[in-house]
Amino acid sequence: MKMFRNLLALAALFAAGALPAAIVGDPAVQAIVIDGDGTVRDWKAGRRSLLQPGTFSGFEIVDEVSGKRARLTGHAVPDGEALVFSGRAAELELDFTARFTPRGGAIDLYFEISDTTGGDRAVTVTLIMALKPSQWHFGNTWGDRSWSEECHPGRGYAQFDGIAGHRQSQIPLTGVFDDMTGVGYAHSMKTPRFFSYHYNLDNDGVGRLHADVPLGLAQETARFPGKAWFELSLYAFDAESGFRGALAEYYKLFPECFEHRSNYEGSWALWINDFESAAACGVGYHQCEYEYISAAAMTATQAAGMMVSQYSEPWGYWMPLPKGWGKEHLSGEKPGFELNVPLVTRDY
Repeated sequence: MKMFRNLLALAALFAAGALPAAIVGDPAVQAIVIDGDGTVRDWKAGRRSLLQPGTFSGFEIVDEVSGKRARLTGHAVPDGEALVFSGRAAELELDFTARFTPRGGAIDLYFEISDTTGGDRAVTVTLIMALKPSQWHFGNTWGDRSWSEECHPGRGYAQFDGIAGHRQSQIPLTGVFDDMTGVGYAHSMKTPRFFSYHYNLDNDGVGRLHADVPLGLAQETARFPGKAWFELSLYAFDAESGFRGALAEYYKLFPECFEHRSNYEGSWALWINDFESAAACGVGYHQCEYEYISAAAMTATQAAGMMVSQYSEPWGYWMPLPKGWGKEHLSGEKPGFELNVPLVTRDY
């Protein structure tokens, strides 16, 4: 009877979204504390509490077409050492699931989102951690040999590049550190996603570490219609080593990205004109865009003992359209793009 009452009480808590907080990870190394509704209550590193009380930490989603924004709440339930947070953003007509799984000293996040309208969508998912005021430093590889910038209230910090209209972090990790603690986000270079990491401080010195991930939800993806997902890891690093400590952790987190797979060694260079000199200087790979290298250049590269490493970029492919097409279709004089250009689909 007592067990039955306990189950009823747990069910009532679940229905009310008031499940007790759960800890994922090892607080002595790194852990996050998540309330029953999915709000992140704390982020611990070396048992130090990092998050600012009373300030939101957790997930947000914005619909890029309507501009509507929602903070995600739902139900967070332990699953062994992991924790599963799921629910629905009703105002955006989206379902979501997030799974936090400890791995060594890191916490891996898998986040999946599903459209419920039956249409195509463009959304951005953001993970926000609001850190307590301290003399934080933002790690980047743009500055001097310290690989960091001292952070000040009222400013933002990022290491972005613009790719196909998106802000993309130039390196696959981010991190902030003070004189005691270093924490950050990272993703595998094997994951083809746009990740935009940035750190913004308000005028009171509370800093919000962001991971923005734009996602497209398309019904044409036969294996997962209307769905998209991403993976990243939360990690702690040695603050005394600064951002170099973050990079050291990255090597441990994703060793598969650094496996030696080639029997041919050498550096790489772009736009080589003197092939013999390049080879003599230790260049092993001539990196070139697929549409810009001639057959003669390929032959000369190989004759000098180097390999040709061709590449292409998704935004490098262009669809030719008739003159005046854009003006006609954007003005509404003729039906829009989706009614005039046939879609090329694959069984993804």
